[in-house]
Amino acid sequence: MARRITLSMLFLFMLGITSNAQQWDKYMPEKGRKSIVNKARRVSGVGAAMAGHIALAIWITDPVARAFVSDAIDKERLTPDEAETRYRQLRPEGSIAFLIDARRQTANKPFGNTKASTLDDPLVAAETFLQRADDRNTFSKAEVADHKFEINLGSFFRPGDLQSVYRVVFPRVDRQGKPIIRDLSDKIEIQFNLAGKKIVLDYKVKEVVSRLEDL
Repeated sequence: MARRITLSMLFLFMLGITSNAQQWDKYMPEKGRKSIVNKARRVSGVGAAMAGHIALAIWITDPVARAFVSDAIDKERLTPDEAETRYRQLRPEGSIAFLIDARRQTANKPFGNTKASTLDDPLVAAETFLQRADDRNTFSKAEVADHKFEINLGSFFRPGDLQSVYRVVFPRVDRQGKPIIRDLSDKIEIQFNLAGKKIVLDYKVKEVVSRLEDL
């Protein structure tokens, strides 16, 4: 009898946590989260790897931020207020944000053991750009907001792996005040310098989101 009561109380406790967390109005069910994140990620190519570099960039669109925060709700039991704070960290108002997991190979620190926060040569804000592929003179320069941004990517890439990544924020407009992204058909590039190696990763906007409001 006591065991039955204990199990019932545990069930009600867990149900209470779940229902409270899912009160966050942007909560996304687990099914579909990974495919949304995969649409927004790009990985540096063979050339960079042969030079001893590897980089993973994730465009933090509204759906991607919702996927990450919903995953954190499930894992960390965030309250709705905590979830909203995490969402705003990922998507600063009036900006376009990326997460970059950037690594370089060293003699005693292979890719798998080198985190962004321990790189000798972190990303250089002055050499990090969001630009149009059809006109690279239309660009905005980055603010490398945080290169010790802790986020658990395990549910999406490597199970249980807590990464220390760069959080990179761009103005939505170029230096003349014109929008970088104007249409779903646009092709956009993120360019950065990783330990002296220029990396350019490209996105077709319509492959990442279905409406501009989600950027």
